[in-house]
Amino acid sequence: MSLSGHIGVDCGGTHCRIAWETEARRVDYIGRGSNFTVNPRACADAIIEALGHLAQKAQLAPEDLHDLPCYLGVAGVLTPKQAEQLATLLPLSTTLIEEDRRAAVVGALGAGNGCFAALGTGSFFARVTQDRLRTLGGHGLALGDEASAAWLGREALRWSLHAGDGLAEASALTRALLEEFGGAHGLSAFAAKATSTEFGSLARGVTRAAGQGDVVGRALLHRGAGWICRSIRALGWQPGDVFCAPGALSAAYEPHLDPDLRATLTPPKGSALDGALILAQHV
Repeated sequence: MSLSGHIGVDCGGTHCRIAWETEARRVDYIGRGSNFTVNPRACADAIIEALGHLAQKAQLAPEDLHDLPCYLGVAGVLTPKQAEQLATLLPLSTTLIEEDRRAAVVGALGAGNGCFAALGTGSFFARVTQDRLRTLGGHGLALGDEASAAWLGREALRWSLHAGDGLAEASALTRALLEEFGGAHGLSAFAAKATSTEFGSLARGVTRAAGQGDVVGRALLHRGAGWICRSIRALGWQPGDVFCAPGALSAAYEPHLDPDLRATLTPPKGSALDGALILAQHV
């Protein structure tokens, strides 16, 4: 008797979240992630590893899951050719592979219309109207990912360097960062090799400092909130439209958002993995 159900995958740079769902049961697993553009083989390996752990948790053999329909939202899959390349590296026979944006939006908004801000290690913004999805941003930290955790961490380091040179206001946050990295030289050496995840790990310290009234932390959150508002308005947001911005970083930005935008903030209906499972039903 063949196994029933479908599989959803939400693979980002930090974590790979995967679930098998039937009418009666759902099993989830969270493993290490990888960005496809950064390292295609490592990304495939992370998904295969998560698939194996999922099977083990569900008390199945890995091959039992290989023929089930599977939707994969994967960070760094930017073209159909890349999706095809990843598919050849996976043991799954029936897949639809896309960048991870659609799953996040579907998970948060469900079947409804509205705007969405994804603020994780990276960032992007989206609007759904009459089943049409439009997105902007998410171009990577080198040229974009404004208001993301990685952007916030990097900007805190940039401000700290400027403060050390007397070009910007200093605060407890900037002094702590300079001390943590051993001064400007150590801070610059870290930034020269840091990944988005490593920059992003600094964001929590920025939001904590802002919550304690640190002037630089608050200024950085205000700047990030400005990017959020600008992006959502560029997508066509109107007063009264639903706006969903899940996550701890979004909560830190909330007090700094424009009042009319903040007034329409709505809790997400589900996660990106929930969205992947919804989309898997149509693979």
